[in-house]
Amino acid sequence: METLYSKIIQTPLGDIIAVVTKDGLYSLDFIEDNRPVREENYLPDVLNMVQKGNLYLDKLEIQLDEYFSGERKQFDIELVFSGSDFKKKVLKALLDVPYGTVQSYKEQAEYAGVPKAIRAVATANANNKLMIVVPCHRIVGTDGELRGYRGGLYRKKYLIDMEAKYSAEASKA
Repeated sequence: METLYSKIIQTPLGDIIAVVTKDGLYSLDFIEDNRPVREENYLPDVLNMVQKGNLYLDKLEIQLDEYFSGERKQFDIELVFSGSDFKKKVLKALLDVPYGTVQSYKEQAEYAGVPKAIRAVATANANNKLMIVVPCHRIVGTDGELRGYRGGLYRKKYLIDMEAKYSAEASKA
């Protein structure tokens, strides 16, 4: 059984629980006030989780601080993708969506090479266990409207607005 390491990290949008394996970041999810912090909420298939320091967790915490302060546009941490090959392909395509921009689910499906699988792409995004680092928040409806985000639409709006603000500031400099 693989040992996983977890840490609760404070962000401007609330606490996040980060979980890493020996290979990198496995899960990053917001902790909701009405949801107790128990491993089964985040890792139903894993039994051995340790809450203590780890190099990946320390690196992630620094990078999240940099991201929320506008200093970091892209994360540099090893990622552990889970799920089907299709889901992995869709989530990896998110890494190419530029900071401070948004794309539609249709554009993401086309970029991922599955232009007719818009709903499946949306479902893969909805099940993204690497929120923020794998930026599914940058994907919106074809009409530009915000669509589902497992962290809540108010968080999605915050992240999009924050990135737009820091992108605009960088272009003025």
